Amino acid sequence: MKKLYLLILIVIVITAGASAQRRASRPDDTKYRINLPDYWGKRHKVRTTLIDKLPEICEELKGKDVCGDNCNPAWSIDFYITDAIVFDYTIMEKFTPVMSTNTQLNARQELNRIQSPIAFPLYNNQFISTTNQRTWKITTNYGFQCFLLLRDNTGKIITKLVLTDTNEVWSKEHNIIMHNVTTTTPQSYIENSYNKLVPYPKDLMEIAEQIILKL
Repeated sequence: MKKLYLLILIVIVITAGASAQRRASRPDDTKYRINLPDYWGKRHKVRTTLIDKLPEICEELKGKDVCGDNCNPAWSIDFYITDAIVFDYTIMEKFTPVMSTNTQLNARQELNRIQSPIAFPLYNNQFISTTNQRTWKITTNYGFQCFLLLRDNTGKIITKLVLTDTNEVWSKEHNIIMHNVTTTTPQSYIENSYNKLVPYPKDLMEIAEQIILKL
């Protein structure tokens, strides 16, 4: 009889443990987690903005509380961003007139530059021939994708919140001084300097940050 009681007790303990384990592993449908890059710290304003705005945007998160690392939430928000895709470049020469101590002459040259931008290089020939350099503004026109992904506890994407997509065009300007104007052209510079002209990841993160803060 004692052996029977002992066997029953063991079965009860095992059953209770298994039941507790199932309860512990069951996702908490009152919680959600926000997964952001290390670029934004845990107390960054991007995170606090999302905590305020996400329940208004996502029906699934209404009435839910954000949780930390030590929880098993039923929902999660993941940040997704791609590299930049360069569409094209815009090239414009920046003329630097030879400055004079004569204020009236400088003002007249600036007026000529504004009124006749095509003919203005005539005023610039002395500077170019003396220094053998010209200045160009090269603008990189690009796009990228950035989303907030709402997932359930299985990892399935429930909602995709688009922050920016490749149908939007962003621009970054570069002022380039070319010292050997006889052998270097803006086009050759572009062909050999992709890594210098393409936006940095920080540029994309700053854009994403501004969009999130305006939600």
